Amino acid sequence: MERLKHYLPYLLLGILALYIVCVHYFRNNPRDVIAITGATPKAIVAPLPEGISLTITGYTARVYTLTSKSLAAFMPAYVFTREVTDTGKYAGAYRYHGIPLLNILEGIKIKKPADAVFDGPHDIIVQFKSRSGKISKCSYGELVMSGNMFNYILAYKREPIQPAKEGNTYSKNLYREDLKGLRLVIACDRDTSRYLDDVVEINLTVPQYDCSALPKTKKGKRCSSSYILCTSPNKSHRATFTGVSQQTISDWVQVGHGRGYKGIVQVKGFNLRSFLYQNFSYIPHNAWFMFIGCDGYRCVFSYKEIFEQDAGNKLMIGTHINGKSAQGHFMVASTGDFFVDRCVWGLSHILLFTK
Repeated sequence: MERLKHYLPYLLLGILALYIVCVHYFRNNPRDVIAITGATPKAIVAPLPEGISLTITGYTARVYTLTSKSLAAFMPAYVFTREVTDTGKYAGAYRYHGIPLLNILEGIKIKKPADAVFDGPHDIIVQFKSRSGKISKCSYGELVMSGNMFNYILAYKREPIQPAKEGNTYSKNLYREDLKGLRLVIACDRDTSRYLDDVVEINLTVPQYDCSALPKTKKGKRCSSSYILCTSPNKSHRATFTGVSQQTISDWVQVGHGRGYKGIVQVKGFNLRSFLYQNFSYIPHNAWFMFIGCDGYRCVFSYKEIFEQDAGNKLMIGTHINGKSAQGHFMVASTGDFFVDRCVWGLSHILLFTK
């Protein structure tokens, strides 16, 4: 018994060391230890390649630099895409391993200049830049607040989906090789025009526009808008609702990013797509829309998320909540979002811009 007491600490140390080795082995060699009915599952975390570097800058508290090692610490995602180019050509079906942009951006501290006209993040445009200098853009809201936020990933591994009956003879997948660097993948987009290979930089910025005639930001201000002013580069006019499709959503679950659950409500009003088509004579595919409330609150939406994603059909100009007039008369009701923070109460101005 005395001899056992003497060796007990060494025995416990040995067990601990064995445990650490096993945990390390299991985490780094999943294909060797996971087997389901004798087959290797496809949904296994793929290792992130070495040599990757991603810089995040712009309206941030500091410049962030993420390397392969730091990116590997983020929770990964596993998504499928059926890819069609902006010319309508089928480019194949793929599975991607990557990191949701949400996971990265939630850890980035936003810092705007002291003289910014609006201090919130909802008017920010996120610009992705490739090593060769190509650019792709998304709104901050669609990456962080929308119902599609897990469809936006920076992928580091691509695998063509091979039909079981075709095998290696299948030729419909345009891309056969794996990725080199990070690829911006937006699985909820209709085409791949915003996809971008070899992303090395993310820049958070705000569009430049003349705000002299727009409402000043006053938090907590109680106000209403009797009309909506629609402004494009060469024209400004009061909005019309003639011919705009009416819309009702009866089960809008409202959850705020900052204050949580707000209720389940019925919202009545007008379909936003129909409203914009009726009030802007020409809407290019690279258009952006800035929605501004009478209290100065503002939010940016991309053309893609309004007109080409399924969730865009749930965007409304709301006029009534549970049968009562909406706060501020008109509102942007982002009923397809996960969070309600992109709603704009007392909507008074809509700007269309392309830069």
